[in-house]
Amino acid sequence: MQALGAVVALDDGVLKISPPARPPVGPVTIDCGNSGTTARLLTGLLAGWLAPGCSGVVLIGDPSLSRRPMNRVVEPLQAMGADITWVSEPGYLPLKIRGARLVGAAHDLKVASAQVKSALLVAGLFAQGTTSVTGAGGSRDHTEKIFHSLGITLEEETESTKLSVRGPVRPGAFDFRVPGDPSSAAFFQVAAALVPGSKVSVEGQSINYTRTG
Repeated sequence: MQALGAVVALDDGVLKISPPARPPVGPVTIDCGNSGTTARLLTGLLAGWLAPGCSGVVLIGDPSLSRRPMNRVVEPLQAMGADITWVSEPGYLPLKIRGARLVGAAHDLKVASAQVKSALLVAGLFAQGTTSVTGAGGSRDHTEKIFHSLGITLEEETESTKLSVRGPVRPGAFDFRVPGDPSSAAFFQVAAALVPGSKVSVEGQSINYTRTG
C-alpha cells in the first residue's frame, strides 16, 4: 500500500491507512510473496483504480506463487476492458497492469473461488454499469461482509448464487475490526489437542459459516 502512495501506520494493534491523493504515474513493482489473495485481489483493484496513461504496476511473487494460475482472474477482467499483460510466461506472474476504463460484465465462474469472485467485484466498483458473478456459491464470504459493512449495495440471488454490484461506487472512510484467522489459529489449537492436559484460548476468531469447516 505504501508503494502505491498510501500513508500507513501501525499503532497498538490499530492499522491506519490514508489513501493516496491519486494513483501512481511512474512504474511500481509489488512483491506478493506467497499470497494468492494479495495477487488476485490487487489485480482486480488496480485494473480499475490506476489512471489511463500511467506506466503501470507489476505484480511478482515467490517461485510457488509464480506457478499458480492467474488466467482465471485476468481473462474476465480483460473482458471488462482491463489492460493486463504477461511479463514472461502467459498465465502466470509476473504480470503488468495499466489503467483502463472498465465496463461491467456478467461472469460465470467455472470453479468457485473467493479470490476470483472478490477481484471481479472490487473491479466492479470502478466499472461503468453492473458487474455480476455467478458460480461462487460456497466460497468464503468475507468480501460480501465487507461490502455490506461499507454500505455498498450488493444484490444477492441465493438460488443462482449470483452476486451483483453496480458501479462506479466509491466508499468513504471506515473503521473495521478484522476477525482472527482460523487458518493461523489452527496450529495452536491442534497443538493443544495433541498434548494431554493442555488448554489454549483463541479470542476473536472468525466463526462464520464459510470457515467453520
